[in-house]
Amino acid sequence: MDSKVLYPWILVLLLSLAVIYIHERAPRVLVADGEVSSLKLPDGGNYVGELRDGVMHGQGTLTLTDGSRYQGEFSEGRFHGQGEYVTAKGEHYTGEFVEGQLTGKGELKRDEEAYQGEFLDWQYHGQGVLTTPKGVHKGEFKYGYADGEGEFTPVDAAVPLKGIYSWGQLEDPAEKARATAQAQALEAAIYQQVLLIEQVTQGLLPSDPDAINLYFVGVGGYSHQDVFRKELEVIKAQVERQFLAEGRSLLLLNHLQTLDTWPLATATSLELSLKAVASKMNPEQDILFVYLTSHGSREHEFSLELEGLELPDLSAERLGEILRQVPATKKVIMVSACYSGGFIPHLEGPDTLVLTAARHDRRSFGCSDDSDMTYFGRAYFVDALPKASSFEGAFEMAKSLIRQREKAVDEKVKHSLPQMAMGEEIRAYLPLFWEGLANQP
Repeated sequence: MDSKVLYPWILVLLLSLAVIYIHERAPRVLVADGEVSSLKLPDGGNYVGELRDGVMHGQGTLTLTDGSRYQGEFSEGRFHGQGEYVTAKGEHYTGEFVEGQLTGKGELKRDEEAYQGEFLDWQYHGQGVLTTPKGVHKGEFKYGYADGEGEFTPVDAAVPLKGIYSWGQLEDPAEKARATAQAQALEAAIYQQVLLIEQVTQGLLPSDPDAINLYFVGVGGYSHQDVFRKELEVIKAQVERQFLAEGRSLLLLNHLQTLDTWPLATATSLELSLKAVASKMNPEQDILFVYLTSHGSREHEFSLELEGLELPDLSAERLGEILRQVPATKKVIMVSACYSGGFIPHLEGPDTLVLTAARHDRRSFGCSDDSDMTYFGRAYFVDALPKASSFEGAFEMAKSLIRQREKAVDEKVKHSLPQMAMGEEIRAYLPLFWEGLANQP
């Protein structure tokens, strides 16, 4: 929580505890009701004022050991009625107190800040005027912040900023409308996920029994940068063209522009989509090609983020579990993310080729906002794959290109060091796929 939001609550708690402590520890003395008396409290504090049944009740002054002082009305040992409380820091609270809390109309003066208006449990709450070195705010407050209709007049401007405030910030009507529309679109998208997955997978072509077919699933996990969406669009087109996979490819994307086009990239959508894709395949013959692109963590988690929606990241362990449940036996899995080499132990197998953009302890590069593709994605799919005669051959070419590109940007860079793990069964099988492509008319 923001410290600005947390501080008022801490102050309220401390003041409340102080009042309760005073009430509970106040000595009971035998003094006539209404008589002015001087009491020494057990903690060293001092009270001078009226009592009832031996406790502070009526007009009085309470001075605490830290220098804080309350002068005003008491009831049953608590601040209650009109009074003034001055903290050890010199903060002056004046106004209506209810059972130990400043609640109602009052004033606060501290340092260069002053407030006049309504309070609730020591905090600005209701109509009020707050004066600070930055200017004057008049209007509604909630829990210590300008919240609701109000106007702020900066010290260096004559025209007030009028409108609706939220937690101290003036709302932008256009931004609020955009955020509302986005939230509505996200809500609708959530409820459409299962239907959208069914639509995109039902439209896939069935396996051709006379050929080794490649089925492609691209996963773009991070919505805050366009590079991952753009990269997948390029790669999808490349895979369809080079491997005759048109009608056998789909994307899972976390991006606000594709909510109605492609399913979201989540662990659940990936699991459902892969099972649906596998139902179209010949599990012993066809190849499942999965490419995942996003940010990655040192804990080997693939980032799944969509603006306005909180999603759990995809761990290497979870991705491995999902892929093991897919009945397709021949798999090519590529993970383009920082530290993606850490996924290999959870994905490798005799019938699987795993390619990653970086070693388990290295970052990958090229995912800035001004890029159309990551270094790994461009080097592999655009520069190397069209010239190669195998997936692993393209990887070796791409690895060299990536190293050159990284060095050109920074001589002292820690190279990403892309990794490969290839099972013996798929090593023997993939040449059949490439031969089949070469024999296509």
